[in-house]
Amino acid sequence: MAERLRPALAELVAATESAAWGMDGGALIGSLSIAAPMTFGTMHLASILARFAVAHPGLALRVDFDDRARDLAREGFDLAIRIGEARDSALIAKKLCEDRQIVVASPDYLARTGAPEAPADLSSRQVIGYAHLPDARLWLFQQGGRWISPKVSARLVMNNGEAIRDMAVAGLGLAMLPQFIVAEAIADGRLVQVLADFETRTLPIMAVWPPISPMPAKLRAIVDFLAAELAVRPWQIGYADVS
Repeated sequence: MAERLRPALAELVAATESAAWGMDGGALIGSLSIAAPMTFGTMHLASILARFAVAHPGLALRVDFDDRARDLAREGFDLAIRIGEARDSALIAKKLCEDRQIVVASPDYLARTGAPEAPADLSSRQVIGYAHLPDARLWLFQQGGRWISPKVSARLVMNNGEAIRDMAVAGLGLAMLPQFIVAEAIADGRLVQVLADFETRTLPIMAVWPPISPMPAKLRAIVDFLAAELAVRPWQIGYADVS
């Protein structure tokens, strides 16, 4: 009896292991739960994930776009996309690409106030702050070989990058935003980059996931796919180079 059952048991074990690691005869199966920042997710990640879903019809994707840092293990996420240096040393991290923050304003605003020529000029300008920073007024520039943070006044503070961009387009002040949010608006003339001669922060765009060994094929596939798609910084394609 045991001899007759051994092949069937071996097939069952193999099938169970394949399902656990996301493979079925070479095809990816199962599900992936992904967390990503709202603006980056809706502007750039969604179209990439759509192509991944088309390429792997056996995979179910659950994607949560939210600017909060999610607890991956507690909330059941397989993977998160984060902008900025990885803070949780318990997670595995891979840099997918990087992007730089730049300062922008509308032509109308600059016609009214003049363009700032140095970071110190920001103290006399209205800026639009980002609520998820420790301090919405913290704008960093490199000057004279060191990082400086000029005093700025943020009358408007938003928790969403697209909202900040739209406020800047409306002429309500200067905004410091990643290029991936403003590249198109610069290309079509709705926004103008200022203070371009002063270096600003470069932000790594990271994939992070809980440690697991061996790495499931479905997880490796999505990380590799994202790295390949983002290596060319797709928000620059077809737009003026604002780097």
